[in-house]
Amino acid sequence: MKKIFILLLITVVGNSAIIFGQNTVLFDSYTSKFREVKTDTIDNDFLRSKNEIASEFVKLFIKHKPDCGCDIENLWYQYGSIIKSKDFILCFIYKNCDIPSSSGNYPYSEIILMVYSPKGEIIDSSIISRGGDLWQANFRGSITPFRLIVEQASISKKEFEKTKAYPMFCKINTYEYFITEKGEVKQKIISKDKGTIIWDKKKNKSLIVKDNN
Repeated sequence: MKKIFILLLITVVGNSAIIFGQNTVLFDSYTSKFREVKTDTIDNDFLRSKNEIASEFVKLFIKHKPDCGCDIENLWYQYGSIIKSKDFILCFIYKNCDIPSSSGNYPYSEIILMVYSPKGEIIDSSIISRGGDLWQANFRGSITPFRLIVEQASISKKEFEKTKAYPMFCKINTYEYFITEKGEVKQKIISKDKGTIIWDKKKNKSLIVKDNN
């Protein structure tokens, strides 16, 4: 009986090691497709998106939370940037909803900050911004130490449907994100403001402008 138990234990441990090894290989393949940061500063360009993430990697490495704004089958993900350190791997992922559910408003794209261990275990995740017809965000910060400032603007559905052209009035919430020693994503709000989203013809893009207090 003792020999049978030992054999079973060896089999279980062996299978676990194989599965873990396979996941490590998959994690390395997954993270290799992110854009590695070559600077110590974070800006809007730092968080631009890349190629779509395969469904296999989504199931294994992206923490799925219920989403009331989009039907699950209409969600798809894109690679962003990656930050590697001795203790953690930070990945910025785009979550896109092209076809909202009946309870949703407009198509949108969110950026998820995922924190992994060097072995590929999910430690924590947080949605840090949203973009789309009703939303826009600006980013700034540093890599070492990690500190991310997100300026999130949101336009009311009523304002958008009334105006449908720049400038558009908006609310602007500014947040700070940082990572704890345990790898948890923490957020604190810095300010709540009002402002306008305008179109800059020279830069050929929309900009968030805060009201002067």
